[in-house]
Amino acid sequence: MRYTSFLWIILVFTCTVCAQQKFLGSIWKYQTGAEECDPLFGSLFDQVTPENAGKWGKTEGAEDSYAWDALDGMYAAADSFSLNTKQHTFVWGMQQPDWVTSANAQAAVEDWISDYMARYGDKVDMIDVVNEPIHQKPSYRSGLGGDGATGWDWVVWVFKKARQYAPDAQLLINEFDVLKSDNILSQYMAIIRILKDSSLVDGIGVQGHFLESTPASEINRRLDSLATLGLPVYVSEYDVNKADDTGHKNTFEAQFRVFWEHQSVQGVTFWGHHEGQMWRDNAFLVRSDGSERSALTWLREYLGRTQPTRPTGLTATPVSVSEVTLSWQDNSSNESGFGVERRIDNGNWQQIAQAGADETAHTDASAADAALYAYRVRALSTDGYSLYTTIATFDTRAPVIVSHPRDACALAGQNVIFTVDAAGRGGTLIHRWQEHDGTGWSDAGTGSSYAFAAAPSQHGNRFRCIVEEGSASTISNSAGLQVFDPSGVFIESGGRAVMEAEHFGRNEQNGDVVAWQKLSDGSASNGEYMTTEAAGDALWETSCELSYALEIGTPGAYSIAVRRIASSGQNSAMWGIDGRSISRNDFKDNAAEWTWVTSGSTVELDAGLHVLSIRRREDQWKVDKIIMAIDAGDLPAGTAAGPSESARGAEVEVMPQQRQLLGALQYMAVVAIPGKTGIRMHSASPVVKIVITNSKGAVVCRLHESKDRNSWQPHYAARFATGVYIIRATTVRGNQMIKAAVIQ
Repeated sequence: MRYTSFLWIILVFTCTVCAQQKFLGSIWKYQTGAEECDPLFGSLFDQVTPENAGKWGKTEGAEDSYAWDALDGMYAAADSFSLNTKQHTFVWGMQQPDWVTSANAQAAVEDWISDYMARYGDKVDMIDVVNEPIHQKPSYRSGLGGDGATGWDWVVWVFKKARQYAPDAQLLINEFDVLKSDNILSQYMAIIRILKDSSLVDGIGVQGHFLESTPASEINRRLDSLATLGLPVYVSEYDVNKADDTGHKNTFEAQFRVFWEHQSVQGVTFWGHHEGQMWRDNAFLVRSDGSERSALTWLREYLGRTQPTRPTGLTATPVSVSEVTLSWQDNSSNESGFGVERRIDNGNWQQIAQAGADETAHTDASAADAALYAYRVRALSTDGYSLYTTIATFDTRAPVIVSHPRDACALAGQNVIFTVDAAGRGGTLIHRWQEHDGTGWSDAGTGSSYAFAAAPSQHGNRFRCIVEEGSASTISNSAGLQVFDPSGVFIESGGRAVMEAEHFGRNEQNGDVVAWQKLSDGSASNGEYMTTEAAGDALWETSCELSYALEIGTPGAYSIAVRRIASSGQNSAMWGIDGRSISRNDFKDNAAEWTWVTSGSTVELDAGLHVLSIRRREDQWKVDKIIMAIDAGDLPAGTAAGPSESARGAEVEVMPQQRQLLGALQYMAVVAIPGKTGIRMHSASPVVKIVITNSKGAVVCRLHESKDRNSWQPHYAARFATGVYIIRATTVRGNQMIKAAVIQ
């Protein structure tokens, strides 16, 4: 009894050691080294395999002409993160060079293996020497000995060459359906026995594809069979291709437990883990937005690797030519601090500072040399560290733009001034301004600021500054200009402004002063977008679907509400002021009926002209009216009738009945609210004359306009004081029907 217990204790101890030595890996998909490496390597993953870069056809497509770049990057990252490496693969019946034939096969394969090991040598820990020998036999195998006496002489020959040139690497064979089919398992074990008898194979690779319908118990039984060969087993190319998150997690958990807890399995390598970067569409563990699927969350808990959450939104804001301020978003609650790392030009990454747990900024004042500085940040904890942020850069090889020109809006004829603040290295700075009119950039002026009178033709144009110091130059971010006709400005009154939006879509805004505009570079496919890019503001998109000129007389913190409708409550919109993002995921609380929805964000508005921009995030989002107010209590709420109550928003018909006239049609309009007021006409005549006088008969406006017939068209919009005005409309052709309305 004592002897039996002693053996049991030894076995348990041995299994524990094995479990500690197991590795978890994934594939390499990057062209360069650690700076582009997914930071899951070195935190969750401690092994890396090239997905395609190590395949012979990818590396030596033309004889004696090698493409090593991606592999160089992988091995550099492996050094940086202390990763175990596996070469995949030397010989495989697919993705092989088309210049290899049976006649030259022996020399070609030997050169390929020897050249590979001459380059990477002791950096190679493991090698898939032959991949899928049962399913994908190479066309040139007869030149390597063919089937021969063993039935697999060509495989034996390749392993002998691998042992010759890679004596210190662990040599593996790799095949799929081994854990799915007893027939494949039997054939595979026969090949392994042949190799093992000659001491040519060190481990068994079993691919993890297409196991979604294979019970975990069957997988475990086949692993038990492989274990009888006395070699370590490595689960390679593992993925679970299920779109349903719960089903994906359940299958993944059941199978991974079998792999990780089986005594013979010494490592598991995922065949990718990022959405959109895998050969199987629904096998990802990390979504494209960076969030984790349930299977990955479970895996972290199962392995005891509860790293802090990745910080996001890293920005590098220049202070001077030698100083930059970094800032980021803290998304974790269990970090002990943040590691700030820097790389100069193409050098190695080094941690230059450790910020505290509650800190989300760091200033680097030591960037004195003319170089390209790159920064990244990760959260630290006693359990490990998070993924890195995306990389932010600071270039001191040329003048540094400290502040970029900002988007501007103006009434036609008003002066506009774009400014830029730049720092150099002691030389003379030259500023050259350029303007983009939709066809290309052209020189516009010189100096640290550029002033001009806004013209209607410049609506949507963009401006930038090229700052030169000697032979080096830096281009600022571009700023957009929005030019509005004075009659098209919404006027705030008493801390409240009402904007008619009408429907999204071409020809559906019914003539309101909201104008759909095209991007200045012509890139909007439907011609209905307006540029409102903000320099340095990564939260704001480069195009907006609706923009409104808004004149504020009462400064304050304004809240916003929209009357909108959508096919789903998840349809949302983003909004901003003067090119600055205010909120990105708002106005989505209702679904299939017109409802007033408010934003949880407010914006401080000074007195003066501003531009409100709204951009829908989903196709089914429509808006009819927008209200901004200092007092949130002035904002409407709840369901409300939409455009059906008035196809033209807040129009008030002065004389609703249609008339057939030989002469002028006269209306008396009482304008009760000072501000934007316009006249709409619906006429069977394409030409209408309009004369507007005040109550004393003085002419305020005289207009002669040609418009499409039989549709509501805006003929005049202006700002009126409160009072009584006489509107006379005459059709040029005489006996025509006219209908008029006043807009307030």
